[in-house]
Amino acid sequence: PRNARGDAVVLAVMQAVAKTPGAAWILVNPVLDDSTLAPTFGLQCTDRHAAFVRGFATAAVERGMYLVKRPAMAVRARGHLRAAYGDGWRAFRRGADGEFEEVAAGEEDRPPPKQVEAINW
Repeated sequence: PRNARGDAVVLAVMQAVAKTPGAAWILVNPVLDDSTLAPTFGLQCTDRHAAFVRGFATAAVERGMYLVKRPAMAVRARGHLRAAYGDGWRAFRRGADGEFEEVAAGEEDRPPPKQVEAINW
C-alpha cells in the first residue's frame, strides 16, 4: 500500500488492523509515511498515523530506482535499494558498464524517504 495525495491508505490499514486484533500483518513495500497527508489531516491526525506506522517492523525492501526523462518519458534505471530487518539498508547505483556499486548505506531497517531522495544515483 502507498499513501498518495487525496488517498490515505494508512487509514484503511489502521481500520483493518483494529478489526482483527491479534492478527499478524505483512505489508509488501508499504509507503505509509505522512509526507502526503500532513496538509490534508493536520498535525494531530498525522502524529497518530506516524505512531501507528512506527509500530510495524520492516522485514525486507527491494526497490528499483528509476528516472523518467521528459518530454520523451524515457525510463532509465538508476539503481537499486535493498534493506533487511536487522541488517540495515544499502543503495546501489548502476554504472556505465552496467555493474552496480554501493553508494550509500545505513543502520536503519529502512532509510527515510528524504535520505533516499538525496542519494547520488
